[in-house]
Amino acid sequence: MALKQIGPNQTQITYSDGSEVFWSYETPVAGKLPDGTYVRTATKWSTTTSRHINRWLDGVNAVEVPQDTFTDIVIIMEMNQISLMEMNQIYVTDCAMAWENLLTA
Repeated sequence: MALKQIGPNQTQITYSDGSEVFWSYETPVAGKLPDGTYVRTATKWSTTTSRHINRWLDGVNAVEVPQDTFTDIVIIMEMNQISLMEMNQIYVTDCAMAWENLLTA
């Protein structure tokens, strides 16, 4: 794991599997999966945090992930129990289950 301060209140953590997590202030707000897929929080934060995210993504399209899911999974990841790829799989599964619940309601 490598921690890199990339600007004022902007930090990037790179993991051994190639995944990255971008933090604005003390909040994880974007990431890169080992396969090159980018994710970002769906929460609309301040103008400054939005600028941080957009600068870090540098024009790359990113899949929006709910902040609660993003934060929870990043905390688990920090404990070396899950990778960003697994986070993406959990998120996709959660969305599929939510969709199925809507269809059967």
